[in-house]
Amino acid sequence: MQIQYFKPATATQFVGDCIPFYHDGIFNLYYLLDEGHHNHPIVGSHGGHQWAHASSRNLIDWEHHPLALPLDFSREGSNCTGSLIASLCEKKIYAFYSLRPYPVWGELLCRAESNDGGITFRKKPEPLFGPPEGFGPDFRDPFVFSGQDHLYHMIITTRDKRYPDGQNGCLGHFTSNNLEEWNLQEPLLITGGRSAPECADYFEWNSWYYLLFSIDCITYYRYSRHPFGPWERPPQDIVACPRTKVMKTAPWGKRRIGAGWLPTLNEHGNDLFGGKVIMREIVQHDNGTLGCCLPPEMMPQTPPAPLRFEGLSPLAKAEADCITMNAEYTAESAAIVETPSNFYFSARIATGHNAARFGVIIYGGLLLEFHPASGSVTLGRNRLEQVNIPPDRAFSIEITVCNEIIDVCINGERALIDQQLKRNGPPLTLFAANGKICFEDIKIKQY
Repeated sequence: MQIQYFKPATATQFVGDCIPFYHDGIFNLYYLLDEGHHNHPIVGSHGGHQWAHASSRNLIDWEHHPLALPLDFSREGSNCTGSLIASLCEKKIYAFYSLRPYPVWGELLCRAESNDGGITFRKKPEPLFGPPEGFGPDFRDPFVFSGQDHLYHMIITTRDKRYPDGQNGCLGHFTSNNLEEWNLQEPLLITGGRSAPECADYFEWNSWYYLLFSIDCITYYRYSRHPFGPWERPPQDIVACPRTKVMKTAPWGKRRIGAGWLPTLNEHGNDLFGGKVIMREIVQHDNGTLGCCLPPEMMPQTPPAPLRFEGLSPLAKAEADCITMNAEYTAESAAIVETPSNFYFSARIATGHNAARFGVIIYGGLLLEFHPASGSVTLGRNRLEQVNIPPDRAFSIEITVCNEIIDVCINGERALIDQQLKRNGPPLTLFAANGKICFEDIKIKQY
């Protein structure tokens, strides 16, 4: 079964925060099984989240397993997001998470262990501890890793009460030499702001150190040449795009794979908690900054479908797999018709020096628009800044259309995603204004 855009078959169940974990040749995707969009039918706003689990040896074929961390709803309100770490000497995998007890409210650090490679877990009978004095009440989403100093480190969502309310959100930091007893350290990062930073991720990659966290479900990152900072904010600090929620990552060979979720929309078009899995491959640039693209294992391998163009405006010319629009003093467009219902589109776009805007309209509604002068790209409710749109050479574009999902990758280094619930026009309309634009090497494949 494919994992990209996956949701559970039960209509009322959704994918929440993802917890990717690599171990022994297997890419594991644990995720919060959400029922009721963070308003569980039994425990309500506690969340009622249980850890579900799927795994793959190749990122193509996925096996779904029984619940890894189920709940006892008589006394447990939610297993929050967390992390896993393998103890090679003990041949165990430990899961760290925060528990919201039920019916009282709180967040307590807990641990469970697995002796079968992370399929089933035995919970430690009692929580390890709660927020220490001077921190809290938030105390969740622990990320545990082994440091170069031969200590275990834990990063956790909390608040530092030495700072004023509304500016005290931080990533707390604890150390341990046995995964059992933990010592409080100074916070790893103070973010301030109304919301505490959630769902931290930390990794070293080619001598750069990265710290990821989410605020209001949007994932940001900081980077450093040193294991624990100081942390530098890059000019563009969103890992993916605002609609790829709560992304966390895991290694895959020399690569790094990220997992997040796309929110479900209610009848008014507003986001709800929980939705479908979104997988990304993380891209590292020479200067240490990050981007992301679509994992090639999750792209269709089918042969290209025939192309048919319609509705060409006067200065738009179609030839084989190429459309050229001489729109220096006007606006031009051309439509691609008769695609499969769900499809993958790829092309290279060559732009003139003075192009004002160009892009693609998907099914007569969702607009993907490039603005070279500002270096910005928009897709529905998404906006990416500081996108490299070269005026002197072609760049690549990929668009996946899967039911309501529109997933876009630009030049193999920036990705954005949105939804379109209605289809009111041709599958793809290419357009340009005030510039010469050429869409080259166009391919359409069944998705």
